[in-house]
Amino acid sequence: MQDFPAFTCLSSQYRPCLCTTCLFCLTPEATVSAPAPPPPAPVPALPRMISEPRLGAPERYNGDPKLCRPFLTSCSLLFSLQPHTFATEGAKVAYVISNLTGRALLWGTAEWERQTPACASFQAFSEELRKVFGLGAAGPEGTSELLSIRQGNQSVADYSIDFRTKARLSDWNLAALRDAFLHGLAEYIKDELVSYPLPATLDELIELSTRLDLRVRARRRERRQNPALYTAAHRLNFPSASAPPSPATPVPADPEPMQLGRTRLTPEERQRRQTGNLSKLLLADDSHTLATFIDSGSDGNIMDEGLAMQLGLERIPLNPPIPARALGGHLLGTVAHQTAPVHMLISAKLTILA
Repeated sequence: MQDFPAFTCLSSQYRPCLCTTCLFCLTPEATVSAPAPPPPAPVPALPRMISEPRLGAPERYNGDPKLCRPFLTSCSLLFSLQPHTFATEGAKVAYVISNLTGRALLWGTAEWERQTPACASFQAFSEELRKVFGLGAAGPEGTSELLSIRQGNQSVADYSIDFRTKARLSDWNLAALRDAFLHGLAEYIKDELVSYPLPATLDELIELSTRLDLRVRARRRERRQNPALYTAAHRLNFPSASAPPSPATPVPADPEPMQLGRTRLTPEERQRRQTGNLSKLLLADDSHTLATFIDSGSDGNIMDEGLAMQLGLERIPLNPPIPARALGGHLLGTVAHQTAPVHMLISAKLTILA
């Protein structure tokens, strides 16, 4: 019982320290700094205005079936290039209707006022417009038009544009389109194509035909500008051989060939010779009748070497030989010999093949 006062005194001495320690332990947050306030939320940026290309309005559509597809294509291109201006399908349909005129406008106005399903989207409105005013799928009439198209007097380039435009509406395969295009070419282009392998595709045929047509037309312009120069420059002038060619052989005195076309021939005989397409070559020792004599279209008089040997014509070597080229520039062959002048009678007309 005597120790209690000492304990009491000791307890009274450390009581403030203990209380202070306990208070510090119980309130540790008093010594910790307050957290920083959160940063303010970023202000959303204003949407940047996107510059769209300015395009002219398509030509107003009046209901012409041939112009239906081009009109809708122009509108589709405009909507693709200006997506913000025409952000909704309703804006697109309204724009299309605003560019209609005539009977097409009457139809479009009725559709818009009734808000038919065609006004739900540009795609639906386009399909309905094609159904009412378009040409539709190519039928027998379209096929007949594709078969009947011809180059005529226009260039191959213009003809190919017309052909491609009509071919897009057909369901023909590429081989059939190539053959139809070849069939419609002008005869002078077909003659030039004989010297080339037939192109495998329509595009290759159009490219080759266009190139040949440009060269043919360029040559025609040269002929018109200086016809005298053309005549002199494009005639085959064979160079002199080592031995001079033999003089022209006089026409034999046989009365039959010399009197062709005169009154001594009966009308029946003259008609037979003309309708029989007979050509007569008058040679020094004899005359030869040919059933067919094809004009190659060359500017010079060129004979097949085999025919010259068959007729026994004298052949004089050319030094150097003359290359024979097609209009496209590629080599067809080489002229290695020349002959003495040959007289030819065709339907009572005398021609000298020099």
